[in-house]
Amino acid sequence: MFSGARWRKIALSVFVLITAVYFGLSGYMASSLTQTERKPLTSTPKSFGLAFENISFLSDQDSLQLKGWFIPSPASNRVILFVHGKSYHRANPEIGMLDIAAALVNNGFNIVMFDLRGYGESQGKRFSLGYFEHRDLKGAVEYVLSRGFRPDQIGVIGWSMGAATTMITAGMTPEIKAVVMESGYADLVDILEVQVPRESGLPPIFTFGILRMLRVLYGINLNSVKPVESVSRMLDRHIFIIHGEADSLVPVEHAKRLFVLKANQPGNEVWLLPGVGHVDAYQSEPEEYISRVVAFFDRELKL
Repeated sequence: MFSGARWRKIALSVFVLITAVYFGLSGYMASSLTQTERKPLTSTPKSFGLAFENISFLSDQDSLQLKGWFIPSPASNRVILFVHGKSYHRANPEIGMLDIAAALVNNGFNIVMFDLRGYGESQGKRFSLGYFEHRDLKGAVEYVLSRGFRPDQIGVIGWSMGAATTMITAGMTPEIKAVVMESGYADLVDILEVQVPRESGLPPIFTFGILRMLRVLYGINLNSVKPVESVSRMLDRHIFIIHGEADSLVPVEHAKRLFVLKANQPGNEVWLLPGVGHVDAYQSEPEEYISRVVAFFDRELKL
C-alpha cells in the first residue's frame, strides 16, 4: 500500500506530465496554425494591360518591409487599398483580385495592392488573423498619404481576414474614409471555437491552450480580435458589407451583426448573396459586384 504522501506525489507527477503534454502540444499547434504559406506571384497588373509601380513601405510600429503595387488611374485623385486574406497574397486569383483592380482602375480609382506580413514578397513569418495585420494596413495608409492623397480620398476593400483587418484598422484610423468588407468576421472568438479544433485536429479542450500559447510565445491575443467593436468608432464614415449566405467558414450572421450597428445611418450598405460561399461574390456576380463597389466608392470618396 502506498502512503497518502506517496499517492499525492504520484498524483502531482501525473498532473505535471499532463499539463506539460497539454501546453507542449498546444504550443506546437500554435506555431503550426500561424505559419504562413508563401505562394508565388504568377501574374501582375501587366497581365491585365495595366501600368504599375513596384512599391515598398514599412508596417506601423514594428517596421516590417511590405511589398506591393501602385496601379495608377489617369487623372484620378482617389485611391483604394486592397487587403487580402490568410490563404494567399495580393493577387489572389481565387477571388479575382487583379480582375477587380482592373475594373476599378477603369472606373477612375488608383489602386494599391500589397502583401500582408508573411505573404508574397513581404517580410514576416506568421499571420495573426488581424491582431498584427492592422499595422500593415496602417503602413499602407501612411504610404498613400505620403503620395499626396487626402483622407477623404482613401478607401479600403478587404476579404476574409483582410476584411476583419480593414474594419479593425478603420476603427482606429480616421484617415480611412470608406470601407468595403467581404466575408469578414464580427468576432474572431466565434470562429475559433469551430475552426481551431477543425484545423488542429485536436479536441475542443485544446482551444484554450492553443490560444494561450499564441499569446505567450508570439504576443498574439486572438480573443481581442473583435471587428464588431470597431464599427462604432467609425462614427459618420460608411461601410459596405458583402457576404455569401452559403459561407461555411464565416457564417452570414457575422455580416448581420456588423451591419445592424450601422443600419440606421444612411450611406451604409449590405449585400447578401444566396447560395454564394466564402469570398466568392465577385466570381458569382462579377458585373453586379463591380457596379455596387464602384457606386459606393464613387459616392464616398472625394474627387
